[in-house]
Amino acid sequence: TFKDFVFKIKDLLIRYQSSFSEIHFSFHFNEIYDNVKLKPLQLLNLFRIIQEGISNAIKHAEATSIDIFLEHNTDKKLIIIIKDNGKGLIEKEFDDSHHGLRNMHDRANEIGSKLSIEGIYNKGTKVQIDVNLS
Repeated sequence: TFKDFVFKIKDLLIRYQSSFSEIHFSFHFNEIYDNVKLKPLQLLNLFRIIQEGISNAIKHAEATSIDIFLEHNTDKKLIIIIKDNGKGLIEKEFDDSHHGLRNMHDRANEIGSKLSIEGIYNKGTKVQIDVNLS
């Protein structure tokens, strides 16, 4: 269920926080998720994208802050944002040898979602997944 998905994200951040105490992790979401219905493959792929986004921020960005946002808007969309304050990943600079980024895109495409990565040099990176709920 979607509530289980939210719980798993919270648990993931607690585990990361205990391993990387120098990084501040936060999770922002509103509680109104009763009408959010996603298939098991969607939930799995979204969770894996979040894991990869956090992992990239830890391993490559030298981030000191990583924020996860879940937003459910009235356009029947779920928006997931992973934002860090690290080096700033510029997606265009990478080729097919960067498996994590390619996997993130593949997972999003597999569930009919749009993934975008936006980085600003020395200001951080924002990964956004737009999930259609209709």
